[in-house]
Amino acid sequence: MAAPAIPTHPTSLPLFPSVVSIIIIIIFFFFFPSLSQSSDSPYDTCTPFDCGNIRNITFPFSSSSSFTTSDLSCGPPDYKISCDASSGASITLSDRPYQLKSLSPFPENIMVVSDLPLVSNIASFACKSIQNLSLPSSQIAPLTVPQWGTYLKFYRCPLVPDIPLEKFVQPVHVYGDCKDDVRLYLVRNLSEEFPIAPSGCLYFKVPVLLTSLIANNLTLRSTSSSTTMIKELNRTVLMDVLGKGFSLQWPDVGDCSDCSGKGGRCGFQRDSAASNMGSGKVKCLYRETGTGSSKSSSKRQIIIGTTVTSAFVVLVIVAFLTFKFRHKATSILNKDYFKSKRSKENDRNMVEFINNYRSTLVAKYSYSDIYKMTNGFKDKLGEGGYGNVFKGKLADGRLVAAKMLEKLHDNGQDFVNEVATIGTIHHVNVIRLLGFCWEGSRRALVYEFMPNGSLGDLISKEDAAHFIGWPKLLEIALGIAHGIDYLHQGCDTRILHLDIKPHNVLLDENYDPKISDFGLAKSYSRMQNVVSITNAKGTIGYIAPEMFLRNLGGVSHKSDVYSYGMLLLEMVGGKKSVKVKVEYSSSTYFPNWMYNQLEQDSEMEIIDSIVEEDLDIAKKMVMVGLWCVQLNPSDRPTMSRVAEMLTGSVEGIEMPPKPFLFSPPRSQAGHVVSVTENYSNDMPLMFDST
Repeated sequence: MAAPAIPTHPTSLPLFPSVVSIIIIIIFFFFFPSLSQSSDSPYDTCTPFDCGNIRNITFPFSSSSSFTTSDLSCGPPDYKISCDASSGASITLSDRPYQLKSLSPFPENIMVVSDLPLVSNIASFACKSIQNLSLPSSQIAPLTVPQWGTYLKFYRCPLVPDIPLEKFVQPVHVYGDCKDDVRLYLVRNLSEEFPIAPSGCLYFKVPVLLTSLIANNLTLRSTSSSTTMIKELNRTVLMDVLGKGFSLQWPDVGDCSDCSGKGGRCGFQRDSAASNMGSGKVKCLYRETGTGSSKSSSKRQIIIGTTVTSAFVVLVIVAFLTFKFRHKATSILNKDYFKSKRSKENDRNMVEFINNYRSTLVAKYSYSDIYKMTNGFKDKLGEGGYGNVFKGKLADGRLVAAKMLEKLHDNGQDFVNEVATIGTIHHVNVIRLLGFCWEGSRRALVYEFMPNGSLGDLISKEDAAHFIGWPKLLEIALGIAHGIDYLHQGCDTRILHLDIKPHNVLLDENYDPKISDFGLAKSYSRMQNVVSITNAKGTIGYIAPEMFLRNLGGVSHKSDVYSYGMLLLEMVGGKKSVKVKVEYSSSTYFPNWMYNQLEQDSEMEIIDSIVEEDLDIAKKMVMVGLWCVQLNPSDRPTMSRVAEMLTGSVEGIEMPPKPFLFSPPRSQAGHVVSVTENYSNDMPLMFDST
């Protein structure tokens, strides 16, 4: 083997970086002498700061000890934060001090504060301290309670005369041990307003965190309506709820965003002619002059210096690379090089997509935000082929589930699908995507937290139907149907989920279903009958036959109907369907077994209940499910028709034809496959002749 070639002038090569460095330093100090000097300008004084456990605090907030003049300061007076080593951060709003518990800037713009004087007064039985929230009227960034904010509502009445309880909106909880000659009544209805107080009484609304009520197990849903009630709060629990604080929100300050984009920092210029100290405007602070824009001479220096430096560096680098790698010039023209180029291009396209639709999608979090909200990924909820899911909490107390996408496929196209699709959907039966993270290879999706896990977890229990009852199972099935129908008919474009299965349906605190996992979703116009899919994927046992048997027609919204039908049959079969799958995995298609049960008109072996109503519900779900899994997509009902059948009587549903088609081995059910890799048009159908 020949020895490697030795450069002709090895000692000359190190001169290149040395010469470049020297020339850049000379040019830098020649054209930018002011940048090497320290400054005590407002720009340097109005720097982001920390206070206790709250980090990187920026405009509109400022430190009480930061730069200020008669008219210019680092932030509006209503947003000044006092920092104490023992008590932490505090903020004064309308002359009342509040403890600042957390701060979540853009995109949430939420801070959580606690009215400590109120908590202290309630602890000492001073009920007259209950008052309505008063917020300062800042001109550029007015504070408000978010629309989703929760209030405790009180009537404060004199001890004499004693007012009968029937005079109050029921139910109420009475605090009769106040020391200041008043009695306090807590309205237990959270959902409605009751501003008209009995004669002699005053009505007050005190904001709280809904999560603090939930954490104390204080909320309950009325059985007769959608009203949310709270249980009776003793004084200790009331103090705890008030002590957790409440959320306040401030708007984006557009002028400040423009300033930051130009390399400045935001300050506040007070209107000296106005009597309100909070009247004024955003003032952009620059390093060079402290206020206003840079001088024209400084701009010329920057332009000339940048141009000269860039041109020189480019010439030197080109000369160096030409000399160093001239013998490898052709090696980059191989297929790996272009493959790498395409991969980078895909990454750029995805980043560009997210940036283009940034304003219409959801919150974008940094990886440090995800780490913080999950408490260092401490509470793991589950895992899958994509990665892990962790429980977390936002600054306003809302619980979330953070899905960390560690095993991306298709250059992260599933990630883009999820954000683009679910980020624009708002439906009670579709999971809400709160935000996403994209930092290099680190990607995550942040959803609302579903405390009761997935439908798959529920129906795998031995006594699932007994646990929540057949009427609730039907309600869950109907909710899923409404969610899928919304995807098909309620959006601007028709959305196909293409991976409907029990584990992709999550259950909230009331066991209401929410469709999740839109990684395989496809969007297409309602004018189209089918959607083109070149590399379809799905889950064995739920994937529609037209996904792998092209002679049945193209993929359409009826493909989701098929998956829903399998899910419906699975809900009825529940735990016992596991036995069915094992016994009939080699010869019998699971829907056929369900059909035989229905055709025999017996009590159905899979139903333990002897209540006629329960049997009717189960039969109805089986019949609808069998209609949904018909081989020919045109024989399947639409999801709107499915919802109609589920809400009607079982007698009104026509007996479906017996289903027949190829079924993958039930032992593989639940496995995600790529259709183009595993199936083709040459695969035989398996007919059940029994």
